[in-house]
Amino acid sequence: MPILRKVVTSGVAVVAALAMVTGTGSAAPADELDHQLPACNVKNFPNQVWKTVWTDAPAYYLLGNGKKEKKGTLTKGNRYVYCQKNWGKDYRQSVTDGTGRTYTNTWWALTNIPNVRNVWVNVIYLKGGNNDQPEPGVPQGS
Repeated sequence: MPILRKVVTSGVAVVAALAMVTGTGSAAPADELDHQLPACNVKNFPNQVWKTVWTDAPAYYLLGNGKKEKKGTLTKGNRYVYCQKNWGKDYRQSVTDGTGRTYTNTWWALTNIPNVRNVWVNVIYLKGGNNDQPEPGVPQGS
């Protein structure tokens, strides 16, 4: 009987999870959503998402507390990313394009550059999207 009880308990959890995914259950408050996302890393997001990088983009290791270490450049063109994460105001970055428009964002995408794996590039360098918003079509992690 204990095994049956465990299966039923697990089944209830699965039904509850499905209700949340399908929209038939109640949604979590917005401030809790980040804690429900898997960590943004290649293990959790192994699929590459191809995006257009509109200009060469600096690539960094993000070290926490607003600190970062430049590791190289993600060159302009069709490039892949794995996932994106909102690193917050300490990591807000701005860039101005050739027409004088300034773009800002706190969202960063995880990618690789030649000879360096798992670097972060601000999504302002990816074509599409809006200021201080996640890049459309790229999975979000925490």
